[in-house]
Amino acid sequence: MLERNIVSWTALVYGSVYKAWSVYEAMGFRNLVSWNFMIAGFQVYGCENRALELFSQMHFEIEVATALVKAYSRLGGEVSDCYRIFLELDGHQDVVSWTAIIAVFAERDPEEALLLFRQFLRQCLAPDHHMFSIVLKTYAGLATERHALTVQSHVLKVGFEEDTVLANALIHACARCGSIALSKQAFDKMGSHDIVYWNSMLKAYAMHGQGKEVLQLFSRMDAQPDGTTFVVLLLACSYAGMVEEGTKIFETMSNNHGIAPQPDHYTCMVDILGRAGRISEVKELIVKMLMEPDPVVWSALLGGCRKHGETKLAKLAAVKVKELDPNNSLGYILMSNIFCTDGHFNEARLISREMEGKTVRKEPGLSWIEVVNLLHEFVSRGQQHPEREAICARHE
Repeated sequence: MLERNIVSWTALVYGSVYKAWSVYEAMGFRNLVSWNFMIAGFQVYGCENRALELFSQMHFEIEVATALVKAYSRLGGEVSDCYRIFLELDGHQDVVSWTAIIAVFAERDPEEALLLFRQFLRQCLAPDHHMFSIVLKTYAGLATERHALTVQSHVLKVGFEEDTVLANALIHACARCGSIALSKQAFDKMGSHDIVYWNSMLKAYAMHGQGKEVLQLFSRMDAQPDGTTFVVLLLACSYAGMVEEGTKIFETMSNNHGIAPQPDHYTCMVDILGRAGRISEVKELIVKMLMEPDPVVWSALLGGCRKHGETKLAKLAAVKVKELDPNNSLGYILMSNIFCTDGHFNEARLISREMEGKTVRKEPGLSWIEVVNLLHEFVSRGQQHPEREAICARHE
């Protein structure tokens, strides 16, 4: 064997059944494939106990344990099981295994994920760009400026500020955490900007309702805009109530840039015109759509009808939403609110009963506040906050 690598060793195990175990023991390094070959060999020859024994040892191999952590998570396994496998590495964890366990917690317990990240840093291990991308998304979900400052300092410290993926994630995370200034700082640090960078910064401004800044930045773009660019521009116009600007952008998208409107663009325009009470223009736009309106378009129309008392058209939109997306609570709730506003309480009750009959549930509202560096989450009708009774007592 001229060069002993994981492939050649595994091939030898597979090709030498009777000597497989001695070959396997001689392997200085193993991966998931070689483990599986050896376990399968024991099973074929009726050595089930040896197969189980070898499987239990798999947890102590770093690559295999990491693969198991990912597999448990994908199959919906308990976080505690994933963490137990991770701990079985007993001080031999590397950046890949740390990234895997942080990713598991990021999906289900973001604050615990960040505690693990800090523990990782205390062990003087160097995070890679993949770990940072997960951590940035986690920080973005917590949405406080202190978190934005923390993650920005980590990215700068290890010199990843010019990594394309991380720079965009950092712009988004800082904007979500409430700091448009930090987003702009991350954007300005990049020497050259492609369309993804421009779109990230445009989104950051739009997220904060800064419509004029969005249009100013767009006018300075030195990259060819794409469909995403125009979705962001239209969203910004919607948030800022800039109807004429939004209408002009929608027209120039196809006329000047050759980009055909997609459902997202139509939804934005329906929202812009609907908020302004220009319902007749909304109806005309929907009729002229290049594709069938989806539930999001009808929901946007429903929102405009609610705001301006267009009950008849709202009923049509609500029917369309329920037909196209029967499990979406939005159509039911908006229509119920319209009936209540008009004083038609019996009709509103009928909608509530219809929702119950179809087991359609409204997603509970969620809000949060940071007090003394601690994030407190509150869910509508929730019972989970540890100080719930004391808080409720103060408000009675």
